[in-house]
Amino acid sequence: MHKPHDVALHGFVYSANFGDMLLSRMTLDIVRRQAPDAALSLPFASQPFLRSAGIASATGLTQFLRSDALVYHGGGYFAFSSRFEPRSRARLYKRFYAPGMAAATLGKPYGIFAVGVGPIRSALQRAAVRRVFQAASIVTVRDEEGYDWLRRIGVGNSNIHLAADLAINLSWDDVPPDAVAEADRILATVPSERRIGLHLSAPSATGVEYDAIMRGIVTYAARHPDIGIVVLCDHLPENAADETPQHLAAMELVRRIGSRARFVGQPPLWTLVALLGKLDGLVTNKLHAGIVSSAFGKRVVSIAKNEKNFRFFRQIEAPTRCMSVAEAGSTDIPAFLERGFESLSVPTVLPPPLRALARTNEVLIGAFLNGVAR
Repeated sequence: MHKPHDVALHGFVYSANFGDMLLSRMTLDIVRRQAPDAALSLPFASQPFLRSAGIASATGLTQFLRSDALVYHGGGYFAFSSRFEPRSRARLYKRFYAPGMAAATLGKPYGIFAVGVGPIRSALQRAAVRRVFQAASIVTVRDEEGYDWLRRIGVGNSNIHLAADLAINLSWDDVPPDAVAEADRILATVPSERRIGLHLSAPSATGVEYDAIMRGIVTYAARHPDIGIVVLCDHLPENAADETPQHLAAMELVRRIGSRARFVGQPPLWTLVALLGKLDGLVTNKLHAGIVSSAFGKRVVSIAKNEKNFRFFRQIEAPTRCMSVAEAGSTDIPAFLERGFESLSVPTVLPPPLRALARTNEVLIGAFLNGVAR
């Protein structure tokens, strides 16, 4: 049986966001294992994304047109915010809905794998998502909420499967040895028996919620002088990175905690994976930093900007370790962190059924590529 000659990959491939880069790399590796002779491309990826993700790939509309199949990789880009302005909504349509619709028009099979989806209030956006998912050859959704939402909006595609996020099954076998060595070199500068990572999306000046979060984290750090502190970022642009909210938050944490806080910023993709796998705990606003750390058995506490974080913590049977940014003003943040980090020395084991669901993605990607080749 012949595999497709040209496979195009797509997702949120426009900026150097850690989670999207990681999912792109992991999906790329799966496609290479399942279709080793195929030519791979990311037709719509930006050059900054490819450089930061360490991916050498052809781009451009010609690559999409010549491809035999389109694979959407994981991410939350099929969700939708009611805060989006009309320009943002148009960009969402162009970036994520149009490629699938174009593939369907051209008779090009496509699969959608390990995505988060919904809820979407806009009737127009719901109709677009329904059309894209209905025409897909195969779909895997990373959580039950997204799966149920697709059914509620009328997606009747019988090839929709419940799965889980690809990053849930990360292991040390996935991480290049040089990235592990670099993480060890970084952590050697934080001489503590236990170390936690701090990863905030915005500084205290953003609003009362982030001010409360910042004060709570600084108070917790002061109460535990024995814990080493590593301050991380996961979405910095190539230019003017020091002006971004994440960088400003990191600098504020370092300034307020003092010299024991080690600023790392956003290291190369696999080095950041290795750091998250070696730190004993993590405080984060973002989803995939938390997923990666959890995959390696580390203790994660989430102060979430988005519902998708809550979905993940329900999946791992740890809902009490996730709160929303909006709750920060009325929550005792230091007490929340004390509860979340009470067992830093004890590995956090993810539920085996969840890991099994994550593994179904590779099986179904293989089935999709085999089906295209028939």
